[in-house]
Amino acid sequence: MTKYILAGGADLRFDDFGLQLAEEVYRTVQRPAKILSCFFSTPSDYWGLNVETWQPWFRKYFGEDIMWMHALPDTFPDQIRAADVVYLHGGDNDLMLAMLGRYPQLPVLWKDKVVIGSSAGVNYLSRYFWRRRQQKITEGSGILPLSVMTHYESDDPEVPHTNWAKVEENLVALTGENPLRLREGHLRVVET
Repeated sequence: MTKYILAGGADLRFDDFGLQLAEEVYRTVQRPAKILSCFFSTPSDYWGLNVETWQPWFRKYFGEDIMWMHALPDTFPDQIRAADVVYLHGGDNDLMLAMLGRYPQLPVLWKDKVVIGSSAGVNYLSRYFWRRRQQKITEGSGILPLSVMTHYESDDPEVPHTNWAKVEENLVALTGENPLRLREGHLRVVET
């Protein structure tokens, strides 16, 4: 069984999120956790900056004794095998879909692990997702048979206004099911 923790995005802005996430992870994983951060939704030029930003965050919420590493394309499958937790961080949906599309065996590799998806990470995992910047519904990997709306009801002034009720109506028409609404700083757990 794989435990998926789905987050609405903007993870670093919410202290409560870090506390809730660590608590949820440690319900499944023994301390110290072996965490693999996947920044494939950002250009590789930014991975060093992501490491500088996220490593202290993980130590703060998951403990100083965690074993933390960031994903590298050439060794990604082996890194997953060595990890307890795989964190698919947010960023650019197209980059995430393209990079992770290189590894069709992912659901097998992360069996019996905790997989955290935030924003673009959730979108990748989903069957369908709402792209706020482009204002359209897009197909994800379908690893999870869900449609999702990340950053639900956020009011980012740099993103076009979203009529969330209309988006939900369109997703229901497409899938026949209600989409998962994920607010920033909130998480939901799905086990498969």
